[in-house]
Amino acid sequence: SMALTGADLGMWDLDLDTGQCVFDERWAAILGYTLDEVDPRVEFFESRVHPEDLQTLRTQFDRHIRGEIPHIDAEIRMKHKEGSWRWVLDRGKILEWNEDGSPRRVVGTHKDITERKEREKALRRERDLLQNIFDASPVAIVTLDAEGQFLTASTRARDILGLDPDDVLERAFNDPRWCITDANGQPIPDEELPFARVMASGERVYDAEHTIQWPDGNTRLLSVSGAPLT
Repeated sequence: SMALTGADLGMWDLDLDTGQCVFDERWAAILGYTLDEVDPRVEFFESRVHPEDLQTLRTQFDRHIRGEIPHIDAEIRMKHKEGSWRWVLDRGKILEWNEDGSPRRVVGTHKDITERKEREKALRRERDLLQNIFDASPVAIVTLDAEGQFLTASTRARDILGLDPDDVLERAFNDPRWCITDANGQPIPDEELPFARVMASGERVYDAEHTIQWPDGNTRLLSVSGAPLT
């Protein structure tokens, strides 16, 4: 009981032979009920699981019976008393078997993970928005790690850098294959390149001009701006 309370877990205990299910107060509270309002039958449980997730839950149970997975572990949506959907981490394990080998008793826990799922959804929206901006930008957008290795490159890299985005990721900011020079054709020391200046100062760099050499040997003059992400 102390472990369940400390982990903020609700408990369920299902007798498969009778369909009777024991719930605790936290299990009921996750769905907005008091324990007195909960019908102690498996039908009450299943009627509140989202239809799309109920089959997933049943599939996991069947796989658990067959010994393919050690326990049930599913993220499911369950209907709150007020009508909204709550995300629940449902975990369970068969503890008792009948003499014929069929499962008799399953015990498990519920944890409310709605806030986590909402954060993940918001992060996905932000990521998708950034990806759309990334892809639609008329300039080549790249990110680099602290050592100056390219991590990502937008599709415009092909037109501006002369390389497919995946090929850009094989290079570093000072890769000798760039043959970087200033506008007058003079080599630029690594420490004066935009990436190194950003890393050294922690400040933004705007419109730093230098040339690069494309794989086909042509030279392009670039205007480079950069900023630290963290």
